[in-house]
Amino acid sequence: MNNKLTESERFLLSANSRVTQQEATIAEISENLKISKKAEILKNRFGIIDLINSIFLGYKRFKFKELKMSLLKNLLIIGLFVSVYVAVSPAFANTDLNKNEYEITGGTVLGYKTTSKYKNADNCVSACVKKSNCEAYSLNTKGAYCVLYSSVRSIQPKEGAFTAQRKEFN
Repeated sequence: MNNKLTESERFLLSANSRVTQQEATIAEISENLKISKKAEILKNRFGIIDLINSIFLGYKRFKFKELKMSLLKNLLIIGLFVSVYVAVSPAFANTDLNKNEYEITGGTVLGYKTTSKYKNADNCVSACVKKSNCEAYSLNTKGAYCVLYSSVRSIQPKEGAFTAQRKEFN
């Protein structure tokens, strides 16, 4: 019986040893499961963070596109206003020539002043005032010359030609 008891004790010790090993295995598996769950939780958290980041970046891209479209729309509106202004402004512009923008086409020429001194109206008027028989002058700003007249029979509008008769400047 002693023998049987020893065998039973051995069996119990062996079973106890296996239980201890299984408990250790269960504890290890449990620890691994906890680590795995923590990793999954972290993964989910980072997944949520990644999702939040992608939403934020998408929102920023959307806002940038919205801003870009707004700027383009404003540029288009400005362009339309400018083009309408350019198209309509000649209709409102003064189509008459300036009061003095005409040239003498019929009359007696008293003299031509072609030096650079006579490229402005003041010097042309002075030249006419100095001559007692000067009745008018024409200053052609494009050709830069001054013509003095002793008599005037006809005038005609001409852009860039400024004419005055003695009665206007004396």
